[in-house]
Amino acid sequence: MLSNLDKVMYPATGFTKGQVIEYYRRVAPYILPHLRDRPVTLKRFPDGVGGEHFYEKNAPASTPEWVATFPVPKPGGKSATRYILINDLPTLVWLANMANLELHPFLSRAPRIDVPTMVVFDLDPGEGADILRACEAALLVKGVLDRLRLRSLVKVSGSKGIHLHVPLNCAINYRATRAFAESIARLLEQARPDLIVSSMAKAKRTGKVLIDWSQNSEHKSTVAVYSLRAVREQPFVAMAVRWSELKAALEKEDRDALFFTPEAVLERLERQGDFFAAALKLKQSLPAPFPELGASARRRENPGTVVSLEEYRRKRDFSKTPEPPPAGTPAAGSGEQRLFVIQKHAARRLHYDPVTVIDLESLPDAPGGFIEPMLAAPVAELPDDPSEWLYEVKLDGYRCLAVKDEKEVRLFSRNRSVLNSRFPRIARALQALPPGTAIDGEIVALDHQGRPSFSLLQRSDTPEDRIYFYAFDLLAYRGKSLIRMPLEDRRKQLAVTIARLPAAIRASEDFTEPPDRIVAAARELGLEGIIAKRRRSRYEPGKRTGEWLKYKINRSEEFVVGGYTRGRPFDALIVGQFDQGKLLFAAKVRNGFVSRTRMEVAGKLRGLITERCPFANLPEKRRTPWALTESEMKKCVWVEPRLVAQIEFTEWTPDRHLRQAKFVGLRDDKDARDVTRHD
Repeated sequence: MLSNLDKVMYPATGFTKGQVIEYYRRVAPYILPHLRDRPVTLKRFPDGVGGEHFYEKNAPASTPEWVATFPVPKPGGKSATRYILINDLPTLVWLANMANLELHPFLSRAPRIDVPTMVVFDLDPGEGADILRACEAALLVKGVLDRLRLRSLVKVSGSKGIHLHVPLNCAINYRATRAFAESIARLLEQARPDLIVSSMAKAKRTGKVLIDWSQNSEHKSTVAVYSLRAVREQPFVAMAVRWSELKAALEKEDRDALFFTPEAVLERLERQGDFFAAALKLKQSLPAPFPELGASARRRENPGTVVSLEEYRRKRDFSKTPEPPPAGTPAAGSGEQRLFVIQKHAARRLHYDPVTVIDLESLPDAPGGFIEPMLAAPVAELPDDPSEWLYEVKLDGYRCLAVKDEKEVRLFSRNRSVLNSRFPRIARALQALPPGTAIDGEIVALDHQGRPSFSLLQRSDTPEDRIYFYAFDLLAYRGKSLIRMPLEDRRKQLAVTIARLPAAIRASEDFTEPPDRIVAAARELGLEGIIAKRRRSRYEPGKRTGEWLKYKINRSEEFVVGGYTRGRPFDALIVGQFDQGKLLFAAKVRNGFVSRTRMEVAGKLRGLITERCPFANLPEKRRTPWALTESEMKKCVWVEPRLVAQIEFTEWTPDRHLRQAKFVGLRDDKDARDVTRHD
């Protein structure tokens, strides 16, 4: 029987117990799947959030017979605590009527309470820090998880923190998940000591964010998604959010966007559904060697165990599943006989030292220096065979080869220009690479929506923290050449190699969904296109073999500037592409310029003016809206064909002109002679 429905639970807004019950009644379809069969710690507020409260683990004596419970042995195994399981609406309403405002379930389900279904990172700002600092820390954790190919979900806690969840739903134990979470926390503490701590000591937490990895324990619980919180005098909810929302709130410094009232939560769930539902079914595996941690008690008894590559290969077939070792502690020496080392320290913590997932001794020496980039062939349709092909987003930026020698990193463009002075943040971030390493990737600027923007990359006033290096291939490692290895194996080693690098370095994610779904998603997001790469392909420097393919969604290509029409300082650029050594006219480009860009381009054109028309197919005889006839050529100023421009357009006309051409930016990373026409 329900009672005291008018009692105020949240004084600031007059939110009553009746409203608490009504909220839980309406949110039940969304919260119950996340609570089912999980032992729950109760947090009861008999007099509302302004009064005394207490935690309750053991089901009270007044618990009805129809309420499900489960006995959880106490440490030492002498007795058990009978936890409540919230498996239905009546139980949820009964608990709300008992002024149980918050719900804190285990990370595991009965009866297998020793098997967590997820890893959780509780990001708790210390004194002097706030929820925006927690957002920043959460995005750093996500960056590491992305490199390890682990999908993560995020919720705002309804208080000042952020909770990041990694669904597993596989055979694992708390020893492994706890060690994994601690490894990530300590890695980021080393990388960002100004922001992150991994120690519980409050004295160390001022102005920083604690990554609380200790929540991954058998007898601990975490507030449930969609649970009310009772930390303020007004009701807020632990709410699932998208990563893009977290980024937007951080960029706008909008703290209010990270707090959700019960009514806002219900409206949002009814409109958008539960996008935290992936936590229920998504199956993922922790990277090696963490699964082995829980499986071998013998290793815990030894001061240190060296696992050979041969032994590890017998347990894990690297040709099938990419499972890079985790990031964490400083790298050890090379050698194919040591895959990782498990060391027991005085504090009885386990640390993992990833070395390599490949046999370096069997590989030839890398020549060092610049390597011609492998090219993708344009196609009208992507191959539909995820078992043979990997699919990546085509990034709209500067192709870049990062080479680390004994002393420094050099960033090479496609035409061998060194880009270090232009992108110093990227060069600094890659400095931690081992000597003799070469990575193929793309330097990209991201707009406020997280999409690549070539025009933003062109601007000198673009903030450094908007620019990233997306790594997609590893060509050399520790002085050994990997280019004859299959792509899949190169990418496995790449994941390990960049896992410990700063956030400016990201892995270019590959997808295994059917290509039509990937293309549809890319088109919806306004991305340039998709790259397909054969899984077993070798790296062919400077070649376009057909082992890599590119499918363009947004029509954007490079064109050579061969002249301009007169204006202030010019009216339109005259552009074309080379075909069998001849420059062929394609379009007059008037749109896409702002005054500053137009002046910058004009400055580059002045030193290239020439008397001779560089286009082999001018003048054109037939007058069309796009043609350049002999009479119109009298208005043109010709330049030596050295500048390369990125041009967007809707389509090619039948007579090989561009329709609705728009200037995007100049490409000083491309050689004009490499800009060729593709049919």
